[in-house]
Amino acid sequence: MVQGIVTLLQLAPYVLLTELARRLLAGAPTSELWGVGVWAVVIMGVGALLASALMIWAHAMDTQFERELRGRLLGKLSKLPLGWFDRRTSGQVKQLVQDDTLSLHYLSTHAVPDAVNAAVGPIAVLIYLFVVDWRLALVMLIPVLVYFITMIIMVTNSGAKIQQSQAWAEKMNSEAGGYIDGQPVIRVFGGGAASTFQARLNEYLRFLGDWQRPFMGQKTVMDLATRPTTFVLLIAIFGTIRVADGGMNPTDPLPFLFLGTTFGARLLGIGYGLGGLQGGLKAARRIQVALDEPVLETQPDGDQDGVGVPAGLVEFEAVRFEYRAGVPVLDNVSLTLEPGSVTALVGPSGSGKSTLASLLARFDDVTAGAIRIGGADIRSLTPDELYARVGFVVQNAQLVHGTVHENIALARPDATRAQVEEAARAALTGDPTPRTRVIVAHRLSSIRAADRVLFLEDGRIVEDGAVDELLARGGRFADFWRHQNEATDWRLV
Repeated sequence: MVQGIVTLLQLAPYVLLTELARRLLAGAPTSELWGVGVWAVVIMGVGALLASALMIWAHAMDTQFERELRGRLLGKLSKLPLGWFDRRTSGQVKQLVQDDTLSLHYLSTHAVPDAVNAAVGPIAVLIYLFVVDWRLALVMLIPVLVYFITMIIMVTNSGAKIQQSQAWAEKMNSEAGGYIDGQPVIRVFGGGAASTFQARLNEYLRFLGDWQRPFMGQKTVMDLATRPTTFVLLIAIFGTIRVADGGMNPTDPLPFLFLGTTFGARLLGIGYGLGGLQGGLKAARRIQVALDEPVLETQPDGDQDGVGVPAGLVEFEAVRFEYRAGVPVLDNVSLTLEPGSVTALVGPSGSGKSTLASLLARFDDVTAGAIRIGGADIRSLTPDELYARVGFVVQNAQLVHGTVHENIALARPDATRAQVEEAARAALTGDPTPRTRVIVAHRLSSIRAADRVLFLEDGRIVEDGAVDELLARGGRFADFWRHQNEATDWRLV
């Protein structure tokens, strides 16, 4: 409402100046010209003051809102399970925290005012021009109708590609972030990652080319429809005809020349405003989804107190886990890992081995059942308590921007240099402290030293035993071992 009034106040001086020019050419008295001119200046000043006040107020409110939103969002992210981050790239998280909040800033302080301005301005101008001469005003609608009809045709013919383009844009945003972050590695070890990014970028460009190339003709028509020269040409032709046949005074085409030629820019303003609204609403939806994500709460464990249970004992009790309701990834998994043992999880892709290991580190909470370490349900442990007992190495390790010392000491920033060096040596040479270890084996050559192998299939443990024992049994593990060795020995000739 306020923005609509401001738009009309900003437009009124141009109408008054147009009237001033008409009356000046018509020979109106000086007092009348002064009156119109003064009103134009006064209204222009009031409009500028109101627009500035509205913009300052909008930015002040947005600053407070953005600060509170970022606080809520970062607070939420600190409580989300690690699995939420594991299923997303750094680019996607960056988009949520940084890009989407900026999109909301544009939505609240610019997109809505711009959209109102783009809608109210052309309507007000059109009403004024219809009052001056409705026939010539109808002619001015021809490029407007051409623009909108062409745009509707393009949107209709695009179909699902509009959604695909948005998905591609989000994907390339993430890919570009990873490519830039990985520049030190790429430059040292070669262009494998660079070639992957280049291939994905070429694929994206091919998609854009295949989508937009058929619309070159329509885009040319839309471009011509929004050019000021198109409106000037129509005004010159039809205005001259109207003046020549006595239907208009010679000064009547002036409002059309002053205001009608801005229709093209106003049409583009509507497109930009709607685009900003759409982007802001999508950002708001993504942020709301993130804020609605369930968090990991520390829950009391009333079943066992852990007294007398070895600290390194790990127990899975009838564990069931689902990413989507009714579609179990793990189903009724029960096992006990003795302190100091080394257990390898083996199975085909999608068997649930990585999920089983990640649940031990509480990347997600189990759907049913329980996981205990030293007799304590991991859901009853605070993050500090849990990760003092559980350490893990992920497949796609991420380094923070800093020194090697800072990366090693990330979980214990107060660690001394001697402690950091000791941790580094333990990681390189093997920790002599007996620990219960779980290995997710993607290469079977890495499990020879395992005390125990668990072979998973369709979310269940189907075989359990030592490597040699399972090979001698000739079951699913033995078949899997043989097929992988055959694949390893395969050569191109």
